[in-house]
Amino acid sequence: MFCTYNFYLDQTPYKSNVISGKAQNPQFNYRKQHSIDCVTENMLRYFQNECLTVKIYGYPDLKKSKKEIDYS
Repeated sequence: MFCTYNFYLDQTPYKSNVISGKAQNPQFNYRKQHSIDCVTENMLRYFQNECLTVKIYGYPDLKKSKKEIDYS
């Protein structure tokens, strides 16, 4: 499982470390401080009107539980 996001106009996707195994409450412990040299009108509009979208990726559990096994 891992997370990604993009910040403002930066085309580089930022990514957390991969967490392996199963966890109901995973602890990503990701930190990134973004520095802005000059705040523009476009940037202010972005922060006022847009959302920071964090995408979470994981892998499905492919093992079937006993309830899902078809014995026919």
